[in-house]
Amino acid sequence: MENYLLQMDKDKSEFIKKNNSDEKVYLSKELYFYQPIIFDLDKIKFSHGFYAVKIKKTTIILHDQINNIKVHFSDKDVNFIIKKIKVNQKIFYDYLEKNILNLIANKDLNEIIFTLGKTQFKILGISFSEEFNSVQCENPADIDLNGNDLIGLLNLIAEKERTDRNKEKLKNTFAYYIRS
Repeated sequence: MENYLLQMDKDKSEFIKKNNSDEKVYLSKELYFYQPIIFDLDKIKFSHGFYAVKIKKTTIILHDQINNIKVHFSDKDVNFIIKKIKVNQKIFYDYLEKNILNLIANKDLNEIIFTLGKTQFKILGISFSEEFNSVQCENPADIDLNGNDLIGLLNLIAEKERTDRNKEKLKNTFAYYIRS
């Protein structure tokens, strides 16, 4: 199965080809191309919609639909969030740390299924849990971010890092996230 980043490249290219013509507005390769990401899971709640956004590279954003805010968390932001969880949410932090170490070691991972646009993807990552629906994660954007929102973001980042030319990228990124 193809990686979701490659699918974003194809979808954006097809969209531009289909919608570019003399009669229509010129669409640049610099176009911000959004695709929804949906984790369809019973009993798992997300505070936000996930979107992949393709400009030159693909980035993941969370869309707070109540306040109509779109948020991108940098690696530094994710590190901040996890540090706050370590202090305030011991059980959730222990779960994250164990599973991040598994991501780094590429062992004991769970199948995660999501849809990007119209295409379904299966990746390996951290399992969602109903108990994390109510875990609130302090974050630099000061948005309502629950534990499963963070797990979803981490899973998408992990899959993105797996495709990097630098084979140590996933290990380095996730080691940074849990570094004190």
